[in-house]
Amino acid sequence: SAQEPCEKLKSVPHHLAWTDEHVVLYMHNNDHWFVQELPLPWCRIRGAMESRPWMNGSIPELDNAFAGSEQSMQQVRTIELHHYSKGGNLLTPGHRDCGSELTISVLLSDPADYTGGDFVTYREGLAIAHKMEKGDAILFPSEDFHNISTVASGVRQSLVVELYPSKRY
Repeated sequence: SAQEPCEKLKSVPHHLAWTDEHVVLYMHNNDHWFVQELPLPWCRIRGAMESRPWMNGSIPELDNAFAGSEQSMQQVRTIELHHYSKGGNLLTPGHRDCGSELTISVLLSDPADYTGGDFVTYREGLAIAHKMEKGDAILFPSEDFHNISTVASGVRQSLVVELYPSKRY
């Protein structure tokens, strides 16, 4: 069942409140709103997802024409804007992005504006907390376990894009 967001997040536009302190806005809705309104950031994000050496595929020239094309939205499963306030986290054991092949998480907040909220991955069962700066991104196979540690103060914002599987990958 949907939660009622905490006072700090009540005014934040969102589709879903995972908890009182964690809300999500789905930005791929409304005829690909994110891609239409923010073509340059979209081209940079999608380009990063396309340009991994292990993908063995061609790398498209990503410009505004690409952003407006159907190709730019191929395999896009979701584009999500996450807000975590004090106490917010994603600590679900074994959390992964089921049904997707590739995920990128971009930190939108300045780390000086919040504490806690580290992006956490796992290697050989050990948690690895990633200290990120505003604009940093982590690209990973969607099936890899990952979490967001608890935000101790402030608000952490991130953009998450997931791609459906493709023969190309």
